[in-house]
Amino acid sequence: MRQYQRFPLTMNHPSFQPGTISDDNAVGRGGNAPPGRAVMFPPVVVNNEDQEAYYQSRGYVSPNTEAGEAAFVRNQAAPVPPGYTGPRQYPRWENGRVVQDPNAAAADNTWPMYVVPPGKERDQGVIVKGPAEYADVMGRPYAPACPEAEENLPTDELAEFRAWKAAREAEKAATMAEADERGALIALARERNVKIDKRWSVERLRETVAASA
Repeated sequence: MRQYQRFPLTMNHPSFQPGTISDDNAVGRGGNAPPGRAVMFPPVVVNNEDQEAYYQSRGYVSPNTEAGEAAFVRNQAAPVPPGYTGPRQYPRWENGRVVQDPNAAAADNTWPMYVVPPGKERDQGVIVKGPAEYADVMGRPYAPACPEAEENLPTDELAEFRAWKAAREAEKAATMAEADERGALIALARERNVKIDKRWSVERLRETVAASA
């Protein structure tokens, strides 16, 4: 927040009179307008206390600086207008990733869903747009494919789901094991001062490190 500064300050004189311009055309062609008049005691801008004191000695008046400071602070930290909900904060970037509103309701991305009715081939499936259509097509209520709802799946789908889940777990375990072995081989190569490339496959790293023993 910016800080209030008293100077520069505009001072006014109580005897201020604006200037006027003599314009013969204002009174008609060939007229003789009254002479013009210079401005009297125009406002002045002072930049420090010495200049302010000088113009005060000439009758100039300083504005109420306390009220000015209060107005400045009020302008910088104005109260929130009634009904204002603030700018849209989410989604937004934080530390290189998109962050969603933590207070927002979770989005339901389940629908539409491609399903295969009982007794149909996989390429004979249809798209349903909600639980009601799912129940009409599948002949049973919708239940998410998760461990808590496994008992709601028919026998054939239950076996397929469990096989898929086991394959995912095995793939995850294999990936983690490979990452652990890669890290151990790289550390061992560094310890033995063996020149390698971290982009090599695990098999090549294993052979290179073994050859250096």
